[in-house]
Amino acid sequence: MNEPFLLSNLIDLQEIDNKLFKLIESKSSSENVNKLKDLEQILNLLKNIFQNRLYVEIQRHNEPQEKNFENYLLNISKSLRLPL
Repeated sequence: MNEPFLLSNLIDLQEIDNKLFKLIESKSSSENVNKLKDLEQILNLLKNIFQNRLYVEIQRHNEPQEKNFENYLLNISKSLRLPL
């Protein structure tokens, strides 16, 4: 049975939202490796909160580095055991 969604989870989600916003706002390409590590940490936090109710969605937008990021998402979903 799923555990109830607690207020502490809501607070965690606000922190995660702040981290995601900072991650998206940073434009430096030299920080890409750190961004991917941060994203992996965020996905782990979300996985802990939502357990088996989290999945990875891949969308295509015809951007230059899209294929590389798609491969990253495929790999991270496999390593974290998150469905696509």
